[in-house]
Formats: sequence, structure tokens, C-alpha cells
Amino acid sequence: MNTFIKSLVVGGLSLACVAASGATVFAQDDTLPVQKPFRVKLGGLFGGGEVKGANGIEIGKIDYRFSAGIAYDFSKTNATSPVLFNIYADYFTGSDDKTINNVKVDSEATTFAIGIGARYLFAPAVGTAGQPYGELGLGYYSTKLDIGSSDDTEGGLGGKIALGYQLSMGLFGEVEYTIVDKFSKGGVDYEPSGIRASIGYRF
Repeated sequence: MNTFIKSLVVGGLSLACVAASGATVFAQDDTLPVQKPFRVKLGGLFGGGEVKGANGIEIGKIDYRFSAGIAYDFSKTNATSPVLFNIYADYFTGSDDKTINNVKVDSEATTFAIGIGARYLFAPAVGTAGQPYGELGLGYYSTKLDIGSSDDTEGGLGGKIALGYQLSMGLFGEVEYTIVDKFSKGGVDYEPSGIRASIGYRF
């Protein structure tokens, strides 16, 4: 995804999160305590991951990154289909090695994120033990890229759009698009965005 489109998406997430937070501030009497407010999840981030050097030559492709995340739902609107507001922290890491002109090039990328999110719970179907949801998140994403013996770190605004399904006993699964602006520093470009699949537990 190019930078312009990413900017539009992240801008939309910003407006959505600000509007949701504003709604909470002006409706404090309509909030409820959250049952099982903590969420932890493990999974993988797929796609993206291209590492390019001078003249756009690909020197690596980290197309799978291990992911882990934790979130705390601190507020819940009083509605049949409530919105839960949260703070979250996410971690992604992956590596690749490629031989170019008989020289092995090792690439390793790690991204850490902290942000705020809003999760909308759809009304559950009658007779089911679970509930679908959608989530928007916005935060600060810092990426460290190691190429051989050199490394650089770059950070900026990022976000996520997710769909998931949670069971009443605590298990949940979700698919998410993680949106992070392209890393571009020291003559190297890296694409940290991708599709994330996770399973987790609420407690």
C-alpha cells in the first residue's frame, strides 16, 4: 500500500478513535464495568516484509513475522451492541537471509506498538455461545531493522482494523490488517504492514 493511501486510512482511524473517545467522555453515566478486561493473543503477520536497498533492489523478504499482543478494555458503553475502549501493546518480529552475488545478507525486523482502540461488539445470534466484533486501533509504531551488522530504528503513526469472534468462556480469534508507514532510512526500505491472524484469551 502506498504512503498516500496509508495516510488516508490512518487519518480515518484517527477520526474514528477521536470520535469514539469523545462519545465516551460525554456519556460517562452510560458506561459499564468490563468483564474479563484483559486480552492476550499470539499469532503471525503475513505479507509485506520486502527489504530493498539501493536502486530498489530486493535484499530480503520477511513475509512472516511472529506476533504477540496484550490489551486492557477500560470502558464499555451501555448498549445491546456495546463499544469497548482499550489500550494495547503489540509486538512483531521476523527474519530472512538471502544470498546476493555470493554474499549472504541477513535481515531482521522488529516492530513494537502502543496505542488506543475501540472494539464494537455485534449482537450475538440467538442460541450461540460467542459474539462477533470489529475493532479499530491507532498508536505509535516503532520499527527496528537490522541488515548485517548495521541497524536503524524509525517510528511513526500506525493503526489496525480487525474482525474477530469471542466465546463467553474467554477464547477468541481475529484477523487484522496492521497499517504501518514504510520504513525508509539509511538507504533501505522495508514494508512492515501486513495481515495478522491471532488466537487469544480474555480474563
